Amino acid sequence: ARLQEPDEALMEVILRRVCREQFIRLSDDAAKYLAHRLPRTYAAARAWAAALDLDLVKGARPVTLAAARLTLKRAGAGGGYGDS
Repeated sequence: ARLQEPDEALMEVILRRVCREQFIRLSDDAAKYLAHRLPRTYAAARAWAAALDLDLVKGARPVTLAAARLTLKRAGAGGGYGDS
């Protein structure tokens, strides 16, 4: 049996958890935006958070929608956030 991909609501939870593990505060708007655009995998959430971590000082400020968009754009609109 194979688990199905998470829906958008679960992806928001996954993104928040991954960010919290890295001491990144993710805004509600950013979580919703990313859950809608990233591939719906745990690996994609982790890869995005790692990319964001390169751009922000951990815990310095909440991740805004603008910061989420910028990091996603730099990675090529979801490309590079695969299941690896």
